[in-house]
Amino acid sequence: MSSPMGDTGPARSFESRLNRVADARAPYVESAPEVSVLPDWKRDVTQRLSPLTALIAGMFAVFAVRLAQYHINGTALVSNDPSLTMAVEAGVVILLSVIVMLLIPFKSAFTKLGYLAGIAIALVGMHNAVHAVPPIFSLLFSQSWTADVIAVTEPNSLYVRGDTIVLALPESKNAEKTMPTVLRMN
Repeated sequence: MSSPMGDTGPARSFESRLNRVADARAPYVESAPEVSVLPDWKRDVTQRLSPLTALIAGMFAVFAVRLAQYHINGTALVSNDPSLTMAVEAGVVILLSVIVMLLIPFKSAFTKLGYLAGIAIALVGMHNAVHAVPPIFSLLFSQSWTADVIAVTEPNSLYVRGDTIVLALPESKNAEKTMPTVLRMN
């Protein structure tokens, strides 16, 4: 038969070994960074919204350059040399975009592409916003500027180098609206 081992037996030596291992690992455990197994939802949301935010920022950059250009030089959206006006605006906006891209914390290609797409859309389509809300543009620019833009351009179109490209035919105000006919089987 075996006798009971007391405090100095194998159980006590195992516990002391565990304590020695824990003491040896303590500096490594304390210095290890915290690991989270949950995804960072803020980073995921901002990464998904960054191209959309960049698109809006690109549109706003074009709007800001045109507003500044109008109030400094008196240059209109529609000018005698639209190719030169569009080239100057594009150059200033691209210079501004380089500055903004250095400041935006997101460096992905989709963010930069979204910013450049916003610039392109606003360069050729800002007049559609003027057609949509002329009172706001009358306050920001002037009534004559807004009237000129509305007179020269058409809604639902692209204004490229002085040429208007209509995207959709506007509805005629005199057109009669008819109900569609429904075929029924009897």
